[in-house]
Amino acid sequence: MKKLFLFALLAVLLTTCSKSPFQQPFTPGAAYNIPAEFKAWTIFNPGSWWVYKNEKTNVSDTTKFTHGPFYNKELCGNCPVIEYMWFYLKGPVVIMYDVQGGKNENASLNIMRDDGSEILAFTNMTIADPSQSDSSEYSFKYQLVEHLDSWTRNGKTFSNIYHTKLTLLRTSYEEPSYPGYDFYFARGIGLILLKKNYSSTDTTWSLMNWHTLQ
Repeated sequence: MKKLFLFALLAVLLTTCSKSPFQQPFTPGAAYNIPAEFKAWTIFNPGSWWVYKNEKTNVSDTTKFTHGPFYNKELCGNCPVIEYMWFYLKGPVVIMYDVQGGKNENASLNIMRDDGSEILAFTNMTIADPSQSDSSEYSFKYQLVEHLDSWTRNGKTFSNIYHTKLTLLRTSYEEPSYPGYDFYFARGIGLILLKKNYSSTDTTWSLMNWHTLQ
């Protein structure tokens, strides 16, 4: 029921806010823009690809850039001007990166999974002011877990890593438990690890190889 409600809400927003992919790249200076530094962590161009390994099944698969990036610079008529950038992927881990500007330069990245769920994964405040990065709403809690100078996985060493966590909260006792997610991001590379925590079942996808263009 909750997923159905979210899809319905998304449909309304897309209809009323005219998030069109045909507008030109955003001109800086509007109310809620995406900082250039955040784009370096989240925006990629055609030709980019990532190979992730499912550490539960030990199967590797490639996530490829398919189309985009698209731009938008308006929202809901009289609402503040907001910068949007998004692009689509094909693969078992992520199928869309959706980045948008926010108040006080707190831009955010939502990623869409192959099951249709769209989840908050990263914010600009995590980079710009970690002490103010944590946030919570009625149905979720987002937090910075750690910032790592160096981190090694699958024989690959990454530098300047942010580990964030999203906890989906139950809004009533009748609802089943919802999964939580851990994300690891590297500048210029994007998502290098995604862990889905659900009841006693955890699934981790970790980056094995990549080629990114910005």
